[in-house]
Amino acid sequence: MKKILYPVIEILLTVLLILSISSILFKIMQEKQSVRKYREFYAASGEYDVLFFGSSHMMQTALPLEIWKKYGIRSYNMGNGTENIAVSYQVIKNTLDYCTPRVIMLDIYNSFDDQKIRKEVENMPHQFFDMVRHDSPHKTESIYEMFPDNERLRWNYLFDFSIYHSRWNELSKGDFYLRDDGLGGARFSLGSFSPRNPDNGPPDTVEMSPEAKEYLHKIKDLCEEREIRLVCVVNPYPAWFEMSNEGFIKAVQEQSIERAGMKFQDVDFEPAMKELGLEFIDLRDTDIIDKYADGFDFAHINLCGARKISDFY
Repeated sequence: MKKILYPVIEILLTVLLILSISSILFKIMQEKQSVRKYREFYAASGEYDVLFFGSSHMMQTALPLEIWKKYGIRSYNMGNGTENIAVSYQVIKNTLDYCTPRVIMLDIYNSFDDQKIRKEVENMPHQFFDMVRHDSPHKTESIYEMFPDNERLRWNYLFDFSIYHSRWNELSKGDFYLRDDGLGGARFSLGSFSPRNPDNGPPDTVEMSPEAKEYLHKIKDLCEEREIRLVCVVNPYPAWFEMSNEGFIKAVQEQSIERAGMKFQDVDFEPAMKELGLEFIDLRDTDIIDKYADGFDFAHINLCGARKISDFY
């Protein structure tokens, strides 16, 4: 009996050791953006009254610490860079597995997109999904819906060690001594930006894409099922105030920021909001912020502007 038992124990201990070492290595090698932003949320996920969702326009605008300081309202900024409405739906669906807020504020700026996710930004949802547990009820479903025809990307999202295992040359002290951002999920930018074409006026508008409408309807249904108030918002940004399409593209080129062939257009939100019966706040054409002092770049406001908009919320 002992001759059989001892080898079995040795094998089990060896497997346990390998798994432990692998787990430690993964935590070190993992890109930490998602962990720094969302670990604070999961630590107290059931305590938030308001959640903010959307693209970088929301991530760099809503400041939960300012809102808590002034009004005592617990909130968290779940926004992520380049996020369109289809991806926001997946983020909201997974977030509601952990939290049922009273209010969801959804940035709908990126409503001109007619795809579930564009090829040039297909890695951006890692910002959110890397921190979602693998046994979460909707994670696998969301990944398959975002990437229905791309097995490689599905694998990368379900087993993200496959893309982080080669980060040896990128490791820094922050990979070993991890600290949360402590900003309630928000990001803010210091600096100012002056539009280069002050006489062009706002860019041309287009209709909201059918895909954006479809996913907004799904988000509305999710919120109604949970009795959550949904408020759609478009935050201000300098390009809206003073740049035509040509001026916007020129600014992009001068700042060496790629738009991957996406022509800048703005969306006429009102018809879709009325059609879907959604509560809507358009902050683009307001005097809440100073369009000359509160911009960080052509597409985002700076910390001063973010504090003003957060106070308005």
